[in-house]
Amino acid sequence: MERRSMKTKKIIEALINIAVIKGIENITIKDIIVEADINRATFYYHYTDKVFLLTEIVDETLSGLVNDIEIPNQIHTFSDVIYPPILTLFNRVEKHRLVYKILLSKNGLPDIRWKMIE
Repeated sequence: MERRSMKTKKIIEALINIAVIKGIENITIKDIIVEADINRATFYYHYTDKVFLLTEIVDETLSGLVNDIEIPNQIHTFSDVIYPPILTLFNRVEKHRLVYKILLSKNGLPDIRWKMIE
């Protein structure tokens, strides 16, 4: 894995791990850099602030969800329409369960439900 993507992955994982415990509102940049084992400059090299990082996580998560459940152009039967997208949806939610748990919890982002509706 490329060094830059390894750092961003560590930052994202750190935020998710801390958010499970503290909630999104209570996370500081210091919490993230300590958990990710990086310095402050590295964080700011990749992200302008915590809100930008959260926005990127939300956008990536929701974009992946939308891409996974789009119905293919060729539909043959009713089960081809319904079953694969639902199975894909459940698999994605399971894979990213901590992100969804954080975003949809009472300590999550206040406007996330509106973003999901969009």
